[in-house]
Amino acid sequence: MKTFFAVSFVFLFCSLTTQAQAVEKVYKHDQFPENLPQAAVEISGIALATQPGFALGEAIGQLYRPDPEDYPVNILGLEFVFAAPPNMADGEANAIIEIWAHSGDTATPTGAEPIFSITTADLYNPATGGTGMPLVGSTGFVITFDQDDPANHPPAITDGNFMVMVRFTDESQSLATEWGTYQCTAMPSVGACGCQEVGTIHDQATTDGANIFHIIGTAGTCVGDASNWTFIEDLGVSGDIIMRVRADVAGVCEANCEGLACGDDGCGGSCGDCQTGYSCQEGICIEDSCTPDCDGKDCGDDGCGGSCGDCQTGFSCQNGVCIDDSCTPDCDGKECGDDGCGGSCGDCQTGYSCQDGACIDDSCTPDCDGKECGDDGCGGSCGDCATGRSCENNICVDACTPDCDGKECGDDGCGGLCGQCADGRSCEAGVCRDLGDTDEDGGCACASAGAPSMSLLLLVGLFLAFRRRRSR
Repeated sequence: MKTFFAVSFVFLFCSLTTQAQAVEKVYKHDQFPENLPQAAVEISGIALATQPGFALGEAIGQLYRPDPEDYPVNILGLEFVFAAPPNMADGEANAIIEIWAHSGDTATPTGAEPIFSITTADLYNPATGGTGMPLVGSTGFVITFDQDDPANHPPAITDGNFMVMVRFTDESQSLATEWGTYQCTAMPSVGACGCQEVGTIHDQATTDGANIFHIIGTAGTCVGDASNWTFIEDLGVSGDIIMRVRADVAGVCEANCEGLACGDDGCGGSCGDCQTGYSCQEGICIEDSCTPDCDGKDCGDDGCGGSCGDCQTGFSCQNGVCIDDSCTPDCDGKECGDDGCGGSCGDCQTGYSCQDGACIDDSCTPDCDGKECGDDGCGGSCGDCATGRSCENNICVDACTPDCDGKECGDDGCGGLCGQCADGRSCEAGVCRDLGDTDEDGGCACASAGAPSMSLLLLVGLFLAFRRRRSR
């Protein structure tokens, strides 16, 4: 269908990266200037046809035929202009954007799959700073690919033609009021599929064999796979779609196989093939029987000659972890566990686990019952004492300096002993004396002759008991 109205435009620059690239050549079929803002001025000044009547899975696009001297064609970005319903605000549509190689000149591509595709969910959204940028009407889209990342830009076109298709991934709706035409009424039972919330804009002339619709092949069917590739003039639709491709041409792509044994050279060529039994992974031939293992790793070897990733500038890879180069690992006294910089002091063998930097036998049960510090019985620790305190018999006690100066027995001032007296001797004021010694006045230091008094026996008994308790 055709609906005529004037449109005004804002421009959204969305990309897989924020990096801008120079434009060497613009492939387009419409009548407007190559510079998209200038084209928008002219588009806004005239009434143009739009076509929003697409079902889920149907696509619109164009076929481009590079000149022989253009190859290789290195696609830098895409530009689109879509129409918005005149009676609807904030309309949007999600889509897959596909690039197809095409060695022929018909509407049907020669390849079975596109050589590159992205979704609107992949696009960088400058308004939010994140990804996700659906198509919106009355808006010029400028999509720029990251030329430094092979996964984020199409491969170079080295010969033949190529196509760009925009495939709608939303269900069509009944939008007759919004678009101002009954042709957008959804009545699937009679073959009326409704419309999308954005539509193509067509200029005032038609380039034959350039504009393509990929639609559901069965007439009156709104559900199913798109199977009919056709030039729009064969469907009675006129006007070139406003769609452009920006590209570097004429040998600007330089193949790069440095450090690569296989895979893409960045220009659509190859850095080599792997022998039978090996497959190419990130430019390296890996034995098929080897299973890469990057579990718990941010970087380093994957065990099969490949990589688990690279560290950013200022970080280096240690044991599969990216470590800040300004951090000094500390493994003093440790055989396992964290090194203080995110790395590891080592791993324990099977049957052992790491506790406080030591490998502990898993069959051993640590025992810290009633203990504040010291050994847990399995080579681990029950804890450390605070500064100024020391561990004695698994209890943290205040630090004390024993004093045995001039003493041969008795208390050392810290709960310990300076020594013990031999049998038949007793400790008096830090000195061991015979039980029968006289004192300094010549008197007798023992009881008078005869039966020993009960008080002396009791005193001696208590002293000996005290000594036995202390000597345990």
